[in-house]
Amino acid sequence: MTNANALWAPANDVIRLTGWSERTLRQRTPELRSKTVEGERRRGRARRVYDLYSIPADVLAPEKIRDYGLQLAHQSETTTIAPASRSDLRTAKAKQESLFAVAAPIGGERVIVPTKQEPEVKYRLKAITPLIEWLQGSKRPMFLDDDDTAFASSDQLAAWLGRHQEPAVSRGTIWKWYKRYRERGLAGLCREVRSDQGSSRRLSADAKKWLDAKYLGERLSITLCHESLEREWYARGWPGDAASYHAVRSYLQSLGKPFVVVGREGARGYNRKIEGYLERDFDSVRVNGVWVSDHRKYDVWVYNDCFPHERPMMALRVWHTMILDMRSRKAVGWAFCANPSSDSISSALHMAISQYGVPETFYVDNGKDYKKIGRRAEISNEASGLLVRLGVKLQYCIPAHPQSKLVESFFSGQSKRFDLIYGNSYAGRKPALRPEECDEQLRLHKAFLAHKQPWTPLGCASDFLVAAEQWIAEYNKKPHSGRGMNGKSPNEVYETACPERDRRLPDMEELSSLFWDQHQRKILRGGCVELYSERYEPMDQSSAAALHLAIGQDVLVRCDPSDLGQAVAYDMEGRLLGYLYAQKLVAHGPTAREDIRNSLRERRQVLKVLKAYIEFRSRGVPTERELLLRRAGSPPLLEGSVFPTQSASSPRALAAVAVAGNSACPPYIDDVVSRVRSLMKDQEEDA
Repeated sequence: MTNANALWAPANDVIRLTGWSERTLRQRTPELRSKTVEGERRRGRARRVYDLYSIPADVLAPEKIRDYGLQLAHQSETTTIAPASRSDLRTAKAKQESLFAVAAPIGGERVIVPTKQEPEVKYRLKAITPLIEWLQGSKRPMFLDDDDTAFASSDQLAAWLGRHQEPAVSRGTIWKWYKRYRERGLAGLCREVRSDQGSSRRLSADAKKWLDAKYLGERLSITLCHESLEREWYARGWPGDAASYHAVRSYLQSLGKPFVVVGREGARGYNRKIEGYLERDFDSVRVNGVWVSDHRKYDVWVYNDCFPHERPMMALRVWHTMILDMRSRKAVGWAFCANPSSDSISSALHMAISQYGVPETFYVDNGKDYKKIGRRAEISNEASGLLVRLGVKLQYCIPAHPQSKLVESFFSGQSKRFDLIYGNSYAGRKPALRPEECDEQLRLHKAFLAHKQPWTPLGCASDFLVAAEQWIAEYNKKPHSGRGMNGKSPNEVYETACPERDRRLPDMEELSSLFWDQHQRKILRGGCVELYSERYEPMDQSSAAALHLAIGQDVLVRCDPSDLGQAVAYDMEGRLLGYLYAQKLVAHGPTAREDIRNSLRERRQVLKVLKAYIEFRSRGVPTERELLLRRAGSPPLLEGSVFPTQSASSPRALAAVAVAGNSACPPYIDDVVSRVRSLMKDQEEDA
C-alpha cells in the first residue's frame, strides 16, 4: 500500500471509528502510519494525522474506511477553496448575510464604517471570510490548497490565509481581525482611532489658555496670536521650544464653532450663524389666515421719473413694500416708493384687501412705520383703527430675528433672480460687492445732471416698476418647492383653498383711506441637519448638547428611507453623536408664541454660557495693550487683572456659568452647561 492511496484522518476521527481511547491510540501510534501537519499545533505539540489503511482490518473494517473516504470526498467538493488570489471562492449568500448582521454596541466606540475606510474593511472581510465559514458552519469542512494538503485545524487555515494575502500578513493578524469582527461587526475591522486625536502635544494647558484669551477674547488673528505666544513663551518659563505657527493654527481651528462665533462676532453673529430657529407648520395655517409684510430696497440704480415727492431725474434705489399670504406664499399686495413709510404699507394693504379680502392676522416688522397702523394718535382719523374695525389681529415679529418673517426668503430670491439682470446698474447686495461698472454708471449720471453729459446710462424708474410687477406676477404662477406647496404655484394653492366666491371682501368705502440610507451632512444652526428635504433636531438632552457644540462640522446621518421620522448622527470617525427626529412643525398661533418664548429663553442661556466660558478663559491673561505698556516700562492699569473694573478674586465668569446652569433652565441647557463646566474643570486641573 503506497502513500498515494493513504487516507489521512485526525486523531478524533480515528478514535470515533475504532472505538479506541486516546491512551490506546498513543500506545499504538508506532504501529500505524502517521505524520504531523505543518503549522498546526495542539496543546503546544504538533498536530498528527493517521492513515486509516494502516489500521488492522479486525479493528477497522474496509467498509468503514470506504464510507469515510466518500464522506471526505463529498465535503471536499462542496467546501474546497482555492488560494485567496483566485476569484472563485464559493460562499453561501444566506450565511454571509447572517454574518454581516452582527450587532455592534452603541457607546463611545465606533459603531459604523466611515466612508473613507470602506475599501480597507472590505479587504479585511474578504480575507477572513473562509475562516468565518469554517468556524461557524454546522459541519467542519476540509479546506484544500493547491498541494491537496488537508487543513486539520482553523489555526492552520488562518496561517494559510495570511500567506496568500496581498501583501501577506501573519496568522495572528488574521485572528485579530476575526476576533474584532466577532465583537463589533464590520466596525471592528476599521483602523483604531488614536487616543490623542484632536489634541496637541506641543501646547500645554497654559499655552492653550493664552491662545483662547487672544483669539476669542481680544479677537486677534491667528498670526498675531502666534506672535504673542512666541514672544511670551520663554518669559513665562514654558518647557521646550515655542510652538510653531502650524501647531497654533491647528489648535485654534479645532475650537468649537459656537465659541469662535460668540468670541469673535458677538451675539449678533451667534444669532445669525449658530442659534436655532423653529419651523412653522404651514398646513396648520389657512389661506388668508396670516399675511406677512416687510420692506426691501432694490439693489438697482434708476433715475426718478414717477415719484412726485422726490427730485426729478435723481438717481435712487426703489423701495418695495410687500405682503405675502403665509400659507400659499402668494404675493397679494405691494407698493413701490422712494422711502418706505406707513403710507406705502397702507397702499399695499389697500391693494391686497380690495382683491383678496380680510386676513385673520397681519404679521409685521417692528419698525416705527408698522407700529403706526395700530395706533390712533400717529395716523389720520380716517385710517386709524382700520385693522381693528376689520377684525384683523396685529402681530409683531421677533426683534433681530429676520428668519421669523417668511417674506425675507421672498426678498432673497428676488434679489438673486431679478436684481442681477440689470447688469451695470446692479449695486450689489452690500457696498463691498458693488461692481466697478456701477460706480462708472453713477459718475456718468452725475455728469448728465450737471449738463456735462448729453445722456444718462441709468434706466427710468417707471420701466423698472413695470418689470418688477411682471416678475411678481410670474412668481405667483411658477411652481413653488416650499413646505406644504407640493410643487404647486402660489396661485394654485390660493385659488384652491380660497376661491373668489368665498373671499370676505370689505366695503370698499372703508378702504378709501388706505393708499405682509447614509448621508454626509453638516450640522446646522441649533444642532439640526437637513435630510430628505426635512429638518431633523436632537431627540434628547445629551444629543442636543453634543450636536450643538459640533455645529459647522460634517457628520454621517443614517435613517430608514421608508421611515424618515428618526435618524442617528455619527462623527466622521463613526462614533455616535446623538439621535435625531424630524423637527416639530410649529403651528402659527398661541402655541407657537409659547414655543418661541421657550426657544428664545434657551438660546439666551446658551449664549450666556458661551460668553462666560470666554471670560473665564481670558481671566489672568494680560491684554496686548498691557503687555506693550509693560515692555515700555509703564506699570499696568491694575496689576494682576485683565479687566480694570473687575477684581482678580471676583469669579464673575464662574458665577455667570452657575446662573446659566440653575435648575430653572430647560434640560437641554443644563446638559450644555455641564459640558462647558467639565471643559473648564479639566483646563483648570491641567493648569
